[in-house]
Amino acid sequence: MGRKKAAQPDEILTHPVIFRITEKAWKELDKIRANSDCRTVGEVVRRILSSQEVIYFHKDASMDGPMENLVTIKEEIRRIGTNINQVTRYLNTTKKDDEKNSHAAKVAELFRQIEPKISVLLSLISQLAKKWLQR
Repeated sequence: MGRKKAAQPDEILTHPVIFRITEKAWKELDKIRANSDCRTVGEVVRRILSSQEVIYFHKDASMDGPMENLVTIKEEIRRIGTNINQVTRYLNTTKKDDEKNSHAAKVAELFRQIEPKISVLLSLISQLAKKWLQR
């Protein structure tokens, strides 16, 4: 099975160009590859030679802490939400009033557990909004 036909046959790479570069130049090109949308050093070189754009990614390390907090809070809220759903389902299927009251108390306790997490989440979101929306 061969490869797909190219949409634009005149853009098929048919002529190999082989040349040698220094270790320093290789490391520089590899660094560009690692921080860009290019998958190979050859792609970086082709884009540079043809004056095409190389999209360079920048990672903002100052966002690592808040993002980790957001991930942990998201997981905790998801777990508490699952517990609330399970208790609510059981509450709706049970017939006895005593059991319904005890399950309603469990749901209320779960909501009390989730409230501080939501407060922290909202404060983190406001901090992120201040950083992202600076003018």
